[in-house]
Amino acid sequence: MPHDRITKGHARNWLHTGYGWDLGAPDHATYSWASGAFAHTLNADPAWHTWWRSPRRELWLLPLFTPHSETEPRVRRRIRTVEVVLDVDSATFGAGEPQALADLAVEHIQTFVGLAGERLRLGPTPRWPSLPDIPEDLSGFEHVDETPNRDEMRELLREMGVDRNMEEILEGFGYDAEGRPPGRG
Repeated sequence: MPHDRITKGHARNWLHTGYGWDLGAPDHATYSWASGAFAHTLNADPAWHTWWRSPRRELWLLPLFTPHSETEPRVRRRIRTVEVVLDVDSATFGAGEPQALADLAVEHIQTFVGLAGERLRLGPTPRWPSLPDIPEDLSGFEHVDETPNRDEMRELLREMGVDRNMEEILEGFGYDAEGRPPGRG
């Protein structure tokens, strides 16, 4: 079993969560919070550290929310990490009820961790912990869309030295009639 590297007095985390949103897919602060909180709970539990006895040290869970249908999960084994990647149909967010979104984040982590454990033949998982209560203020977990509008993008392209085909490039971003990117009001 590999030794955990110690950083500032704490054992290195074995589980990491990330996620992405495709254009047109909703982003929800509750999902972001729950994903991080549940991963933190697993990282803090010695039983889970013992279970994750992979020589690859770290597990990365990487869902991409997209308005397209789901794909089969992909497990990638890297030299020091394992990545579980899945395109998730953003329709699963439904009305966006906070508890349903938190439960969805936990379900995704359980599925992804279970899949990685199965592929690496780690045996049954320890008992799954409970997710803490959802905090009242999730403003720190809200996504801020910094996609430039059409005029800002035109200026960025000029700064990069793009002179030809600028309008074609801008059309590829799918701006609305007011020059805003999709989903940005």
